[in-house]
Amino acid sequence: MLNLLQNNTSLLLCTILLLVMSILMAIVITVQYRRLRSLKASHVKLSIVLNNKEEVEKKLAAEEARFQSMFEDSPDPTWIIDNHQFTLCNSAAVQILGYPSKEALDNTHPSKLSPEFQPDGEASYAKAERMMHLADERGLHRFEWIHTRLDGSNFPAEVTLSRMTMKGRQVIYCVWRDISERKEMERKEIENQQLLTAIIENAAALVYVCDINSKLILCNQQFEKAVGYPRSEILGKVRTNFLPAEIAHEHYQNDLQVLRSKCTSSFEETNLETDGLHTYLTIKNPLYSDKGEAWAVIGISTDITARKRSENEGKLAATVFRHIADGIIITDIDATIISVNQAFSRITGYAYDETYGQKPSMLQSERQDKAFYEAMWHQILENGMWQGEIWNRRKNGEIFPAWQTITSVKNEAGETTNYVSVFSDITEVKQSQERLERLAHYDALTELPNRVLFKDRVSQALEHARRHHTKLAIVLFDLDGFKTVNDSLGHPIGDRLLQLVAQRLSQCMRAEDTVSRLGGDEFAVLITELNSGDDAIQAAHKILQASQEPYHVNDHAVMVTSSVGISIFPDDTEDGNDLIRNADAAMYEAKAKGRNTYCFYQAEMTVKAQQRLSAERDLRRAIEQKEFEVWYQPQIDLSSQRFLGAEALIRWRDPLRGLIPPLEFIPLAEQNGMILPIGEFVLHQVCADFKEWQAAQLNAKRLSVNVAGPQFYRSDIVATIKDCLSEYQIPAGMLEIEVTETFMMENPQEIKDILLAIQELGVTIAIDDFGTGYSSLAYLRELPIDTLKIDRAFIRDIPSNNKGIAIVRAILALGSSMGFNVVAEGVETQEQSDFLQAEGCRKGQGYYFAKPMPKAEFTRWLQNHEG
Repeated sequence: MLNLLQNNTSLLLCTILLLVMSILMAIVITVQYRRLRSLKASHVKLSIVLNNKEEVEKKLAAEEARFQSMFEDSPDPTWIIDNHQFTLCNSAAVQILGYPSKEALDNTHPSKLSPEFQPDGEASYAKAERMMHLADERGLHRFEWIHTRLDGSNFPAEVTLSRMTMKGRQVIYCVWRDISERKEMERKEIENQQLLTAIIENAAALVYVCDINSKLILCNQQFEKAVGYPRSEILGKVRTNFLPAEIAHEHYQNDLQVLRSKCTSSFEETNLETDGLHTYLTIKNPLYSDKGEAWAVIGISTDITARKRSENEGKLAATVFRHIADGIIITDIDATIISVNQAFSRITGYAYDETYGQKPSMLQSERQDKAFYEAMWHQILENGMWQGEIWNRRKNGEIFPAWQTITSVKNEAGETTNYVSVFSDITEVKQSQERLERLAHYDALTELPNRVLFKDRVSQALEHARRHHTKLAIVLFDLDGFKTVNDSLGHPIGDRLLQLVAQRLSQCMRAEDTVSRLGGDEFAVLITELNSGDDAIQAAHKILQASQEPYHVNDHAVMVTSSVGISIFPDDTEDGNDLIRNADAAMYEAKAKGRNTYCFYQAEMTVKAQQRLSAERDLRRAIEQKEFEVWYQPQIDLSSQRFLGAEALIRWRDPLRGLIPPLEFIPLAEQNGMILPIGEFVLHQVCADFKEWQAAQLNAKRLSVNVAGPQFYRSDIVATIKDCLSEYQIPAGMLEIEVTETFMMENPQEIKDILLAIQELGVTIAIDDFGTGYSSLAYLRELPIDTLKIDRAFIRDIPSNNKGIAIVRAILALGSSMGFNVVAEGVETQEQSDFLQAEGCRKGQGYYFAKPMPKAEFTRWLQNHEG
């Protein structure tokens, strides 16, 4: 059993061993088979590769042949750059550079075939290195280069460098293209562009382009000058940014017309420049886009201002020639008439057909002799012009005076070609001269000799008196009360009165005496051949008697008197002007003595006259140097002692005499008219002070300003007050003007309208010094009056004087019944204040309450009163 088991085991082992060996053999056979298949496949692949290599080599050979052919046959110079050296080039490169063979260019650095420096200033070597480096980096690089031929000449080329691999090496394929012709074309294009730009820039015309929206696209320097802006500020902007709106609109409308019509058009356009309005002749043409759409307008504008002016002047000259009132004759060089105007025919009576081909001598009147005409033509030939008075004859034979100018007309060479004569009929001028001559020496109103002729006759009479040792007298007088007549009855009545005085005076004087009107109501008589000065008394009596008799003027019986002054030659002076001046001084002395009398000149009168002149001079200086001051005196409520306002009072602070009261200069200022600037100064100063106090929150209440009579008649007082109220913004009711009773009653009807106009401005009216003049109750009722101011003379007498008390009571009753405010002036005592208050007077003004104060002191008074 054991052996059987062992035999079975051995058999099993053998079987397994055989099985293993069979498997190993199978594996070996399989591996060998696969290797055999792999070798067979590799053999097949190798065969394919070998076949492909042959084909590739054939293709490469063919490509290389084609490349070599293209390289060689390229019309552009072509190079191979290896290691930054030219290693290969084609025939075109050799030919363009002028070298004998390709070998001469082998292994050459590009900079060797170039000038030392390129046009941009960079060295050719450094720039070539940089360009090749850029080609290596980018793979492709194109630029312009300057090359040098073998003969040393240079030419421009466009160079293209491209990176490539050849035979396993990285090289640069370089191609040149000669751009000499292109550069020449570019140069010519630039030159043409520069020429065109130069033409446009230096053109005398304005050249510009504006698009369809009026936006400026292009302009030249003339356009800049015309609009007054540099192009850097106006390009790309619409016209309204640099042209006046109306002109910009005009130009834009013309643009639109061109764009709509698509035709070249011309216009006359305007432009406002620094020297005025200019006119331009503008030719405009539309510009088209690639699509054929009109998108802009090019304008070329030529300044035709001078031409238009010349045309207008020509038209004006033709119009003047036809319509001028002066006669015009135009002759040729031989003084033959070739043209006359309408005025010539109207003045002379000759028609054009009657004068053509004639000589101007056809108008000679024979009042001038041959020598006159010879001298006239001598002056024309020597100086080119003659001017003077000449007598001509009309066609009807009438002789007339003419003022004539004859001028020679020369051409550009300075040769005389024509003569032009312009003349005017001065018949009326001659007559006017005669009338003016009379007006210069005679008074137009009275037809008496005036001051000029009177002085001339005085001079002649003095010469005669000196030669014959006789005396003469100057008698000066004026009419007392003439101003009242003028103001009450009107200037026409006053003028007629002066005429009647002149007639009556001429009738009562001797024929050899000269009666003259010197001006206004002032007359003078020159009396000659006197034996003594007392002989002039008779003339004075005649004047006084003639003046006293009533004058009947337009149903009015006018009564006046005269104040007469007499000066005797040679007793008083031997100078004519001094005689008149002395008689004037004597006349003022007669007025001072009560009027309606005469006075002989006395030496002391000169002193008074000089004092008067000195006072006037000082007063004039005071106005110029602003020496006047405005003081203020408060007005007080008598019962409550409240401040109601103040009266403005003028003061004159003379540099030498100190403070001068108004009574010493106001009458003189009213006589010589200086009250006008003084009064205007006071109005302005009072309004300015009021505004200043108002700004300082001080309540000055109502301020009263005195207005003199001459301010009503010799100035526009309403306009002055209105201007002051407006300038200083014075509220209504804050200003009151005071007018004296005497002046107001002199001519109440005339002053009424003025006072009403003042009241309409919000200004109240007060009668100053009421009770000192003659007042009509009817006029008081009609006149626009707000306040009565009782004169201080009546206040001074109360309460001790019964007559004063009666007057004050009467005024208070009158004011109360007529609705006037009443202010008592000159209140100086407690008794006066108490009496006035008891009698119903509300307002007072005087030293008892406060004296007149300068502005600074019154300001402090206001501040204390406010406190």
